[in-house]
Formats: sequence, C-alpha cells, structure tokens
Amino acid sequence: MSVAYVCLLNKLIPTDLTYKDVKRLLNKDPLELFEFIKDLVEDQFGYVKRVKIHDCNVWRGSITVEYFAYTEYSRIPVRIICASDSAELFIEV
Repeated sequence: MSVAYVCLLNKLIPTDLTYKDVKRLLNKDPLELFEFIKDLVEDQFGYVKRVKIHDCNVWRGSITVEYFAYTEYSRIPVRIICASDSAELFIEV
C-alpha cells in the first residue's frame, strides 16, 4: 500500500493518507483534501489565510495535486503526490 506525500519546497513529508483516500477526497472536494495537510504547511510557514488549487493530474494510477497556500508574507506551492504502487510514486517525484 502506498501513502501520499506532501512536497513543501525542498521537503518530502509522508502522510497518513493512502492512494484511495486521496482519490476519494479529490472526487468529493479538492479543498477538503488540503484540510488534511494544512497543519503540516502551517507548522512550516505560519497561518494559511487562503488556498487555491493550481493543478490536478490523475494519470495511470498516480495523482498529483498542486495548491498555492497564501500566508501573511508569501505564496507557498504545496504538492500532494501519491500512486497506487510505491515504485510508480518515486518515478513521479
């Protein structure tokens, strides 16, 4: 089973979300997916004022979702990546 990772600038942080979790939340509401990782972003960069979806790709068993998280001083690119197979995940990264 493959877990989802969050890419924050130069860090790759594992999450508790699985590929199925990400796919389900993405189909339901992409902004709700961000709520699961919001604490990770705020721990690194401070309070997130708003979030905008920048890009979303679902392709052959891999998912990449990119957000822009706006803090008081900057815009932070945040990417969630996951794959149904762990080997595919690191090819994507």
